[in-house]
Amino acid sequence: MGLTPDAPQRKAAREATDWLLLLKEEPADKDLRRRFEEWHDASPIHAASWQSTLRLSGGLEQVQAAHADEWATHPRDSSRPQPASPRPGPRQRWFARRPAAMLAGVALAACIAAFAAPAVLLQLKSDYTTATAELRTVTLDDGSEVTLAPKSAIAVDYAARERKVELLSGVAFFTVRKDSERPFIVQAGAVETTVLGTRFEVNRGDDGVTVSVEEGLVALSDRQLPSLNTRLGAGQSARVGRTGVTSNTTPTVAAWRQKLLLADDRPVGDAVADLARYYGGTIVIMDSALATRRVTGVYGLADPEASLRDIARAIGADVRRISPWMLVLSSK
Repeated sequence: MGLTPDAPQRKAAREATDWLLLLKEEPADKDLRRRFEEWHDASPIHAASWQSTLRLSGGLEQVQAAHADEWATHPRDSSRPQPASPRPGPRQRWFARRPAAMLAGVALAACIAAFAAPAVLLQLKSDYTTATAELRTVTLDDGSEVTLAPKSAIAVDYAARERKVELLSGVAFFTVRKDSERPFIVQAGAVETTVLGTRFEVNRGDDGVTVSVEEGLVALSDRQLPSLNTRLGAGQSARVGRTGVTSNTTPTVAAWRQKLLLADDRPVGDAVADLARYYGGTIVIMDSALATRRVTGVYGLADPEASLRDIARAIGADVRRISPWMLVLSSK
């Protein structure tokens, strides 16, 4: 069919499935969580495969009831090799406790096993989360507000001398109550945004963190980039990625609050990742070169499939529906 990813992506996808099962099996195992995070951070392919696994399991959860008879007749591929283990010991013990017949169709079984917990790792850490197409505004103890975009998660850690919120996944818009005695810090991976009182957005993606300011002033730092000392004011944004920092101006911040996706010379992969937060299944970009193409436009979030097709037309690509819950964006 011409849709098979390359070997590293296949290996990472199998390992991501294994991790999902292991974390569901032993959610309180701190050593397991540490080893998972090492695997996750070791490669961009690992991070992308993990996010795809979470999106797929979340999408399957949404459609499982509506398509129960389709699942009942879905063929299982008993000839598929057993997936590679992130760490042989625990995984061998996990499979040893199950009948040999369950080894067949491990990918499908993994997705079904994840129905009740589509975001296992996030559930272990987060205080507030959102589902597909859900917007949620949370008022924190000091009166500051956080609006979460769909498929996002935060953990809150307030102390006597600082207020810290960790953006574990997705996108959040912060309206911070000023307190000169306790700075407000948003951590997203290695990137920290520090403010006293302001309004700004933080977007944590697979390939970097973008901070956009609507009002006030913020300071950016990064544990992996000690030299980073960037300040952003209203209408400014900065993307901190593996290759460094890119600064831009941004007339509109967090347009998703009005159900709009604004793309101003954005990588297609970034735009599709934001769009996927509103789609009940999963969206796959088959060509890595396609993901790096740039797109400009305003797209509605109420109908993510129609907007994906608009993006495809703008860049001369193609969208195919593989199933009721999967769309594939590929080159023509």
